[in-house]
Amino acid sequence: MRTPNSIEKVKRKLADSPYRSSKRLSRELQLSRTTVRRILVDDLNLFSYKIQILQKQSTVQKEKRLTFGKLVAGKVEKKEIDIGNINCSDEAHFQLSGYVNKQNMRIWGEEKPDPLDSKL
Repeated sequence: MRTPNSIEKVKRKLADSPYRSSKRLSRELQLSRTTVRRILVDDLNLFSYKIQILQKQSTVQKEKRLTFGKLVAGKVEKKEIDIGNINCSDEAHFQLSGYVNKQNMRIWGEEKPDPLDSKL
């Protein structure tokens, strides 16, 4: 039930950690997932953002990527590369410090976080 008390509880929990899922919040606060979701979106005006893992690129790196892209596109046009054999995946990100599954990693906030922010 969306009461001022339950809204305040959700707000306090998210202040501790904005990375909590609505499923985890509902379990911790003993509220239904629908109630928690409505509180997050309708009452607190928050959105769930997927974490983006990016790196800054120099001008030289950007030029190399563009050159490579044009080279591959040319080979695809000339039928030197079968596009059906190209497999791209972005399901998970691996780091030396541990495993990060980006598919399940979200952050609740009023605006989209900066992906190049070192705190994320």
